[in-house]
Amino acid sequence: PPLRGGVAGDAAAGVLSPDETMVAYPEWSATGGDLVVRDLRTGKDRNLTAGTRGQGHGSVFSGCWSSDSQRMAYAWSAADGNESVRIISRDGGTPKIICDLKHDNFSLHDYSTDGKFLVGKSGRRTRPISAVATIELATGTVRELEPQIGGTEHLRFSPDGRFIVGTRSGKIFVVGVEGGESM
Repeated sequence: PPLRGGVAGDAAAGVLSPDETMVAYPEWSATGGDLVVRDLRTGKDRNLTAGTRGQGHGSVFSGCWSSDSQRMAYAWSAADGNESVRIISRDGGTPKIICDLKHDNFSLHDYSTDGKFLVGKSGRRTRPISAVATIELATGTVRELEPQIGGTEHLRFSPDGRFIVGTRSGKIFVVGVEGGESM
């Protein structure tokens, strides 16, 4: 069956788990957007975040799978405008809040293979430009590596976790996870 929800852009297609057994996607309603997972073996959908409404109404707006397909990291935008990054088991349950972004935002792109970091674009409402950034899962620390210039997209960790690869205005770029010059 077709996916029930979705929004324009990459999120509408969903995010395939690394083990290729599930697709996660946002499902929108009048009260917000929840994270739904479709089991590709059975065709059944499960709403992972519906039971988390006690943590405030809001919407899922980006997400990525852990390399073992056991967890999904996602950005949550609460109805009051506060945003956070959370992790939830593929089976659902109570999500773990990794960091509170206050009124900033974070568009998640990838989960490191060692399970220690997330990468994405960090935006601040106090400035018009966002940055390529990592989040350390153990501490919730957001580290901006470099300003986003042009249309930065498709951020991924290298297999050894030392670099982040992405596209910017249609060209490939590489930046070290420790920061420094991009290549």
